[in-house]
Amino acid sequence: MSLTRPDLAAPDLSGADLPDAVRSLALRCGARQDEPGSAVILSQTGFMRNGAEDRPIHFTARETIQLETTEFQWTAGCEPLNLLTVKDELRGERGKLSLLAFGAVPLFPAIAGLEATRGETMRYLAELPWAPDAILHNRELSWRTLDSRTFLVSAGKGDLYSRVVLKLGDDGLVCSVLAEGRPRREGRRFVERSWRGRFSAYQERHGRMVPGRGEVGWVIEGSGFDCWIGELQDWRIQ
Repeated sequence: MSLTRPDLAAPDLSGADLPDAVRSLALRCGARQDEPGSAVILSQTGFMRNGAEDRPIHFTARETIQLETTEFQWTAGCEPLNLLTVKDELRGERGKLSLLAFGAVPLFPAIAGLEATRGETMRYLAELPWAPDAILHNRELSWRTLDSRTFLVSAGKGDLYSRVVLKLGDDGLVCSVLAEGRPRREGRRFVERSWRGRFSAYQERHGRMVPGRGEVGWVIEGSGFDCWIGELQDWRIQ
């Protein structure tokens, strides 16, 4: 399936205009029409690496995903002894990745700009299974039904336009995500690469069905590898 960025964005189907199949997905996952809360707060443990040959590094992370705006913040402490902190965030249409020592000292200038913002926007879209109420209440998102089990969700305009495809499994829950052309930092430049993910081990948390496990990875020159594997530890809505 080709998902290169089109000249025309997906139609603005948000809020009350959600396609029936998308609304059904949200309700099936327990999203609330009323009292949705403002954000999801979750914690994870897992492993991540930058390249296929790199040694996976263990992390413990906390993430806040906003439900009415396309924003999130993910902060992870990494081995050894959480001396290294990784911050991934999207706020006010500005995406940024920071690497800190001792939680405060930048190891290099934060990765920001147009490409970083598009990449972080795609991450927000791909993580909607962890924030099903955002499907109903984030009016910055646009939806298109590709078939009975496949949806395209997008956000942003112009050069910031970003989109991800969500695929449902036999249980009617999101089992995989795909983004073509997600910017990946390689040396001093960004290269658009295929990026895919898998969700599994769904569990009920505070009335919502959310994935207990997520795996994401890149496809580079036809070869894929997982760069992030996480297990859900805690999940709540505020």
